[in-house]
Amino acid sequence: MLAKRIEYNNKIYFQSFSGHIEDGLKILRGYCETKRNIITEFCNRWEISAELFLTDIFLTVTLHDIGKLTNEFQQNILLGKKTSRHPHSLFGIPILLQIPFSERLAPIPILCILGHHSQLHKSIYNGYNIDNRVTYRDTEILEFINQGISGLYKELNFEKFFNLPVISIASFDRWSGIQIREKFIEKYLRNVEERYKTKAIYTYILSILQLCDDYSSANFRLFIEKNRPEKESLDSVLNNPSDYVLDLSVTSAEFQRRVFVNFKPHPFQENLGKSKNKFCFLFAPCGRGKTEAALSWAFTQKEKSNREKIIFALPTQVTCNSMFERLINKYRFGRENIGLFHGKSFISLKYFDDENNDKNEESELKGYDALKDEVFKGNVFFKPVTVTTIDHLAYSFVHGFSQADFACGNLQNSIIIFDEVHYYELHTLNILLRLFQILRKLHIPHLLMTGTAPDFLLKEMTKLNYHYIEDKEGLSFQQFRIIKSNDTEDMDNVYQSVMADYKHGKTIFVILNQVKWAQTFYSKLREMLSEENPNVLLYHSKFIYRDRVNKEKEIYRRTNSKPCILITTQVIEISLDISCDVMYTNIAPPDAIGQRGGRLNRSGRTYRNGIEYELKLFSVKKCLPYPEDIIEKSFNQFSDGIYSYRKIKKICDAVYNNIELKNDKRYFDFFKENILFGNHHKDVAYGDDEGKSLKIRESDFQEIDIVPSRVFEEAQENYLIGKTRWEEYEMKIPYYHFRNNINGSNDIFQMHTFGNRNILECNYDYSYEFGIDYTKFFQRFCIL
Repeated sequence: MLAKRIEYNNKIYFQSFSGHIEDGLKILRGYCETKRNIITEFCNRWEISAELFLTDIFLTVTLHDIGKLTNEFQQNILLGKKTSRHPHSLFGIPILLQIPFSERLAPIPILCILGHHSQLHKSIYNGYNIDNRVTYRDTEILEFINQGISGLYKELNFEKFFNLPVISIASFDRWSGIQIREKFIEKYLRNVEERYKTKAIYTYILSILQLCDDYSSANFRLFIEKNRPEKESLDSVLNNPSDYVLDLSVTSAEFQRRVFVNFKPHPFQENLGKSKNKFCFLFAPCGRGKTEAALSWAFTQKEKSNREKIIFALPTQVTCNSMFERLINKYRFGRENIGLFHGKSFISLKYFDDENNDKNEESELKGYDALKDEVFKGNVFFKPVTVTTIDHLAYSFVHGFSQADFACGNLQNSIIIFDEVHYYELHTLNILLRLFQILRKLHIPHLLMTGTAPDFLLKEMTKLNYHYIEDKEGLSFQQFRIIKSNDTEDMDNVYQSVMADYKHGKTIFVILNQVKWAQTFYSKLREMLSEENPNVLLYHSKFIYRDRVNKEKEIYRRTNSKPCILITTQVIEISLDISCDVMYTNIAPPDAIGQRGGRLNRSGRTYRNGIEYELKLFSVKKCLPYPEDIIEKSFNQFSDGIYSYRKIKKICDAVYNNIELKNDKRYFDFFKENILFGNHHKDVAYGDDEGKSLKIRESDFQEIDIVPSRVFEEAQENYLIGKTRWEEYEMKIPYYHFRNNINGSNDIFQMHTFGNRNILECNYDYSYEFGIDYTKFFQRFCIL
């Protein structure tokens, strides 16, 4: 009986059914040995027997492919044909119904087996041509169940974990696919009792099953590629299950010694690091070491609450990239222990690994598959620490992507750190509020962090009874001086002031609210500077993703060399761990001004080495992308003077005095609907982070992906030879640019098709220095 087929190097290899099951059980044994305390704590949390739980997991892994023991599957695997007409996870159900799973957990293990290849949804197997019967291999099925299961139990020494009951069956029903759906699946399509408990147990068992199944299969492929055996039919080949059961064995005390070796931690860092509270809210200003405090708390929770993973949930892809590199390079957790996932993480990981590894021809050939594996691991929170966006985390609980239940299972024993929770617009904050409530119901420890903490947010956290910690010392420091200008017309004074600061050897950041303003400022300043190669850099959101990654690295390098001018937009507010001596900025909402000010004087005092740090604030005529009333209130609240973060919080409270978070139940309704079956992931969201029926973020305008003509030929060539993905060369522009050109001449946009992918080429001017130039569009349609 066969379970796996691999074609490699013009040769076909098979793994036996018993060999694949044994390899999966070896990973399970490694998981039980390493994570025994994690399993026990999970069972105590949900008031179930750990021994019965382990028994059911063992049976789930042992029997997950029992539906492959049919004539149809065995013939198809020999011929290399697909088995969609005879899905083994479906046709295993009549057999599994005869297995004595524990009464407290039944039918969850069977549902896990049903959903281990295709995430459960309300129409699962409805659209397949499955109204036919399969021919079961009765002899092999009964022999495996009646003798094989107990043999593997003893051979792999599972006796030390639990006592396996006697398992014996004499027969089972021969249902058609439609009968299986009618008699089993439809019982569990509707409302589910004990929603949180069911969600936790189902996804956790599923995550262990997929760990064992996916990585025993992956190991079989690696074994073939590495060893190229002569024998074409193989049994068990897995020798190192620890390769697939990772653990970051760093204690809280060890982490604190590592981080605070040269200075004493701040009081808030000590308080949070020692806190045993599972739900905490931290208010501390920029540059005061919130990340160190958060990690101290997380490692304490790992020890006290028996959790195995740490998740960072951040606002943007750029902040994710920055935190990913920081965890590896600054905190020295090891590249193998840190995962990254967001909509463009494939490219981020590619550039990170290219920069940190010696490349050769063999590594390039293997690199693409290795990167896909890294992206998958980030997607399901496989590693001990994963950095992701809040979008991806939120979609994990509501069937928002194809592996959402696998990811949700891994989150059941995780600790989650949400940074910059004040950053989001109100719609997203309402979603997050529901998510926080769900996390509390699921007993998942989490920490919320902010640098401004407006009262409307604190009010909600107080209702939910979060343990509140603030950096009283840091909030009182007078960090920078604001110099306010009411002049919105004449920018000559700003240009001259920036030039003077540059000549005095300072690092200057100029933050403007719109891309075209930043581009205009950059162009004029370059004309004014007489140096041949001035240290001036432009950064905003309208670069292709490859160039954004490289720009971020260039910013770190060039801002460390004075004098320097960085001209940018709000993308810098929470993205990069960089500092300046003086800042020029458009007015923005007060919390955004606080974030921008965080790039000044990150040590947290007004004076350092005789330097006063200045934030020069000037008005704007057009308020976009911010609401006009918020901008007007914000500008009126700020005045000349020295500012602490406690003072900025008071301005936030004054500006946002009428704002309240709504009791919006949309996210909770999606969670309730998607406990087991629910929606197909394609109905919930597009791709990795973009909402469809459930939007985590709302935007005032729709955007589309384009590839600039300047890089299109290079992108096409690299794509066709398998060196890259199109996403590396894409960027987003407002959809109305394309819409307004549909009936015009075809000299701006051109659609190309590659396989099942449409690529929109755009001939706006583009360069690595400047980004995309909208001038042609603005001239044609008068949208300045």
